[in-house]
Amino acid sequence: MNVEQAFIKCADSKELVDIIKRYVQAEAEERKKINIVIPDSYDSFIKQDKKRKIAISSPHNGWVSIVESKGVNDISMLYEVSNELNTEVVLMAQYDSVGAWGYAVFDSGEVIHEFLSEEDEDIENEIQRIMDDKGIEEKLYLFSEVVRNDSWEIMKCYI
Repeated sequence: MNVEQAFIKCADSKELVDIIKRYVQAEAEERKKINIVIPDSYDSFIKQDKKRKIAISSPHNGWVSIVESKGVNDISMLYEVSNELNTEVVLMAQYDSVGAWGYAVFDSGEVIHEFLSEEDEDIENEIQRIMDDKGIEEKLYLFSEVVRNDSWEIMKCYI
């Protein structure tokens, strides 16, 4: 399974949804390039995708989760969410196809921590340990797993 998912520390997803809507409708030139060790797949998979959708979970234990339809994290968008909400955002990435995993933590628009391992180690347990340390009680999902779940809002990015 290859999956990327983000967790945003917030108790109410309404303001988060508003920020995401505003962000995805902005011009591509307005995107701030964030250089972290987690690969940014935006240019390859999302930039020109008119069918882009973002699934946003209900708040759970103070965290809201985001899963993109293309299975990638939009790193610039998540950075802006962290900055605008003045909150913590955790990006998780699991690439079973190549035996790699990583994560990044933004807090109030600052990169706090980032890590990428290309070693085929105990990926699932390492990801769970990071999530447990942050108090994130969700699991990693594929977009196809949440698309029919009533507790997730599916947002079409382009009309």
